[in-house]
Amino acid sequence: EEPPTHNLPEKTKARLIVLDLADQGAGPELVTALSQAMQQQARQSFPGETMALDQLRLAVSAAEIQAAMGCTAPECMIAFGQSVEADLVLGGSVSKVGDDVLISVLTVKPGTGENVASLQRKVPTFKDLSYYAVRDMTSRVLTGLAVDDRVPVRITASDSDAGLFIDGAPAGSLPTVIKLAPGRHELEVQASNKAPWRTTLNVEEGQPLDVHAELALGHFPLWTVGMALGGVGVLFAAAWAGMALYTLEAYNGGTGVFSTVGVVQKNSDYWHITPADTALLSEKRTQVQLLAAGTDFLAGGALFFTALAISVHVADVVWLALE
Repeated sequence: EEPPTHNLPEKTKARLIVLDLADQGAGPELVTALSQAMQQQARQSFPGETMALDQLRLAVSAAEIQAAMGCTAPECMIAFGQSVEADLVLGGSVSKVGDDVLISVLTVKPGTGENVASLQRKVPTFKDLSYYAVRDMTSRVLTGLAVDDRVPVRITASDSDAGLFIDGAPAGSLPTVIKLAPGRHELEVQASNKAPWRTTLNVEEGQPLDVHAELALGHFPLWTVGMALGGVGVLFAAAWAGMALYTLEAYNGGTGVFSTVGVVQKNSDYWHITPADTALLSEKRTQVQLLAAGTDFLAGGALFFTALAISVHVADVVWLALE
């Protein structure tokens, strides 16, 4: 049987045929877009003549086009390439893997039946990342070179007003797609009233990444609580000092502040009770004992709140250190 006659243009230089990527569950919209991106990059990377299937529809039979559209194996790529006098055939597939896509790209030489190069990468479905991946893979299988020295990284956060810092330097707000050189990078995401989110990102050559920062509520400023507790402790201490002085004057009937303003009767101590009256002395003793108990309570409150304030401040420092 004679081979089919093709109405192909005369070949004056090396010919590359770019097949559409085969859809293996990734969805026609995404696969069509990635096929177009592969064709565009092939035209930039291949020095000869580049032809896509759409350009061949008027030159070859519909059956051959249909067979080429689902072609992912080297054998059918070689057979189709031989029929259209191709020096190189580029093809591949896109399949869905969880939230990502698995892109496979390969090239064959129909003249020798040789598999020239093949690459496979699992990448995020986000447009900028998957487009970069298929363009980079196309460039590598055709030239051995990367399409870009830097790698795109998409970074999002749970807060729309979050700010991004990369290696300690401000890098704008989120969401964003930023290109990073391969290697390790320190990422930090900050937002108001949220604890800083930090991670170390290992960027590999040709492998785009999708990073999401889930921000948690920041720690409550415990130092304000500590200050309030310390203030309560000071009030207790002041009340304790006043109560102690009042108790002393009530016991002695001296000439202190309280006796001067008339709160404590002057010359009402034991020495000035003449004659000594048992009932009066008993009453005075009870009064002093009650005042002494109040003084002890205030002293204990001052110590308690002071100790609590110190503990809260220490907890705040430890919390910040752990963050």
